[in-house]
Parts: sequence; C-alpha cells; structure tokens
Amino acid sequence: DLTAQARIYSDRVELQSMAADFGREDFEFLVKSSGVIRGRILDFDSLLADLQLVASGDFKSLSEWAGIKSSDSEGDLTFDGHLKGDLLRLSETLNFDGLATLKSGKIFGWSVDSAKIGARIESQGNLADALLSLKSGEFLLAGKSGKVSVGATQFRLGKDVALKIPLTLADAKLGALLGPYHQAIDSLQTTWSGKIDTELQANSKTFLIKGFSDIRAP
Repeated sequence: DLTAQARIYSDRVELQSMAADFGREDFEFLVKSSGVIRGRILDFDSLLADLQLVASGDFKSLSEWAGIKSSDSEGDLTFDGHLKGDLLRLSETLNFDGLATLKSGKIFGWSVDSAKIGARIESQGNLADALLSLKSGEFLLAGKSGKVSVGATQFRLGKDVALKIPLTLADAKLGALLGPYHQAIDSLQTTWSGKIDTELQANSKTFLIKGFSDIRAP
C-alpha cells in the first residue's frame, strides 16, 4: 500500500508525508518519507530529491527478502535516514546517511539486546563502486553480556581490499562474543575489556585479528 500527501508546484514537489507498507505474508516493512523533489513536472531532465526516510519492520523477514538465512537474523529494526540525489540517475548521484537500530534481536547468529549502526553511502558516479563510511556502532550483547563499540572506518564497494575495523570491548563475555561458535568454549567463562584492531579480507571468507591492545581478561 502507498499513501502520500504533497504540494505540487511547477518546479518542485513538496512531499509532506508518504507511507509505503510492504506488508506481505513473508515480508512486513513500513517506510515513511518527507521532503522536497525539485524538477519541472511536465518536462524534466532531473528530479533532485532531498528526503527524510524512516523505516521500521521485522529484521527476519527483511533478511529473508535480502537472501540472508532467517535463523541468523531476527528482531525489531528501525531506520532513520536522509537521502539526496537525482532520482533519474540515482545510481550515479546517491548520497544516503542514516542510523539503524535493532532491539532484542540476532545479527548473523550473534544475539544482542540492542544494536545501533550509523553509516553513510556516496555513489560518486557509480553505485557499484560507492564509498561506504561506517561512522559508529554500538552492540549491547544479549543477557547483559557486555558491550562492543565499533569505531569509524570506510571502504569502497567492489574493491578487493582489506577492511580495518577498530573495536572496543567493555565487560564482554567471551561466549557472547563468539556468538554461534560459543559451544567451543562453554567451559571457559571470561570477560574481556579493551581495544582490538580487526581486519576483514573483502570478497573472501577469511577473517583475522590483526592486533590487540589493552585487552584485559580477568
């Protein structure tokens, strides 16, 4: 379902509110938007959008729609973002900035009480090679098992490069950190605090810890 309220002028559309409900038996997600779209309505060669977007729904159904195993993802997901770009050439001009929040859920098998991730994507002429900037991240591990904070990093999509991600642990239980692999250390209950530098090899399944600093495991 799609509903909208807007004021239409010769050179722009002022979108006061728009709601799109993607509710289906297997996919439930609601997107709301407001803002301005500039361009000649009857004879346009560009539609410059400046929109605020708010989305909410079930993370599990969204993950299944995106091709991710449902058992690995669940919870209530909300997103608050800002979109700018030419709607006629969106893959070339997209700039998208937002904050995603997940409550009482699971991300790729890791259980969290809540998670927040702030990020920005800039197509810079080609969406396939867009620049993705992770501004911040915070994960409260399920069952009051500590916190993981993610520092700022950025990388370009479509490039086979190593992604460096700085992490900070605060009273994080080892079992919660290992998530779906926790069975291997069920008998070892330790709590970690400090900083970790990680490196993720793009376009491969290799994940390695590059370095440690100020790690405490009482």
